[in-house]
Amino acid sequence: GSNSKQKEVSCNKEKKIKWNHKESVENIDLKKEIESKIDINEEHYSKHLLRIKQYRFGNLNDNLTSSPSKSVDESKASTSRHNCVIDESVVIIDSDTEFDEFDVDECSDKSEQPEEMVELNLGDNFVSQLETKFGDPNTTYPKGFQPVVQVPVTLARQLYTFYIESICQQMENQKQILESLIKEDEEFARKLQAKEEEKVIEVKPAPNFKEIIDEQVAQNVYQREVDKWKELNPDNLAARLTRQKLCNVFPTIDKDTLIEILYAHENKYQDTVETLLASTGTENIRGNIDMIKEPPLRDEIIQEMKEAQKSSASETYDEEHEPTYYREEANRYLKKRAELYQKAQQYHQRGMTEVAQFYSGLASKQTLYYDRANNMAATAFLDEHSKRLQDFNTIDLHFLYVKEAIPALDVFLDRNINLLKLSNNRHSDYLQIITGRGKRSENGISKIRPAVISRLKRRNIKFVQLNPGLLKVKITKTCLVTSELQNV
Repeated sequence: GSNSKQKEVSCNKEKKIKWNHKESVENIDLKKEIESKIDINEEHYSKHLLRIKQYRFGNLNDNLTSSPSKSVDESKASTSRHNCVIDESVVIIDSDTEFDEFDVDECSDKSEQPEEMVELNLGDNFVSQLETKFGDPNTTYPKGFQPVVQVPVTLARQLYTFYIESICQQMENQKQILESLIKEDEEFARKLQAKEEEKVIEVKPAPNFKEIIDEQVAQNVYQREVDKWKELNPDNLAARLTRQKLCNVFPTIDKDTLIEILYAHENKYQDTVETLLASTGTENIRGNIDMIKEPPLRDEIIQEMKEAQKSSASETYDEEHEPTYYREEANRYLKKRAELYQKAQQYHQRGMTEVAQFYSGLASKQTLYYDRANNMAATAFLDEHSKRLQDFNTIDLHFLYVKEAIPALDVFLDRNINLLKLSNNRHSDYLQIITGRGKRSENGISKIRPAVISRLKRRNIKFVQLNPGLLKVKITKTCLVTSELQNV
């Protein structure tokens, strides 16, 4: 009985081993299939990284792998003297391929400490983007797993810095949006001004204009008048338009007399017109009788203007808020601006230029509020992340001028070089520099980035450009601080 049980256990083990072997082979085949789907052109590899790729996949040329034969004793002796064998014909797999160099000084007898890892939850949306961008449409990926990955801390920090640089880039884009909005404000204001000038010419030039000889002075006076129209509240605007229309309709009656009659009727246009028509008749009036009886602004339009003015007030910030709060405020101002401009366009098309100017003035203020809220969001964001950036060995030069950025860069580099020299465990370190992409600069050409690159080259500090607004720098213990440099 015991012999049969032993045979059964042996058979089960054999089946399990075969099943595991089969599963392992399937996994290997799947791995090879996935790897075969990914093909990166050799032009995207540095010469050093290409040698590593060829070495790993067994495609290294004979002239790269051949080396003088050594005896076993010589090899052992060489290995005992040093953990790393440096030879021109040997590719060091565990080297810094990103900077395309051999770190001879970092090879030591001490065992290498494994790099610290961190778990990141990518989120389903991010994973879906990765599958769309890099996945094989013919391969079905398993579902139901958590979208988490284990990555080196250095990579996680780099991703975070990419995010910060992206925020800076979006801020630059918002500046461009603001410039476009201001330009739109100016163009629409000029259109309204031209329309109003046409009306003045058609009707009658203002009396004080007759006394002005210099045309430029007259233009300036008129512009101030237009600005006053924009600043009027709905009631004052309605009163001004009422007086203006009475003077145009009854040109033979003295202006002061018309205003006294209007006041006597409690500023009610229709009652005033009825009284004037009853006393003077229709012989000396200007315009169609039905149009004359219509007030320049109906009560519903005045009420609509009052509501628009009330809802367009600026928010007062008595206390600090999160960056997202200011960003939402900016979006609210932008949305309100669009609504007000739509109103201005509508009244402009109806020939009610003064009302269009009123709404245009409100819209222009929303542009200013939008800019202020965006600036406060940017300030809050940078304050929130500045300390974290320092913890990540990162400096943001994005909002500085060149004359401010280079001294700040030197201080940043010197501090990290000095800290590195005090370390017993590290021989090199990596820093990141956010330069921005220069979209706010003249002609959209960055001034910070070339100045920073020039400074790094003059200090003989190696770097790579991760993207147009982000540099990765490598410092070593042999790097010199500013006080040790000559003619730099």
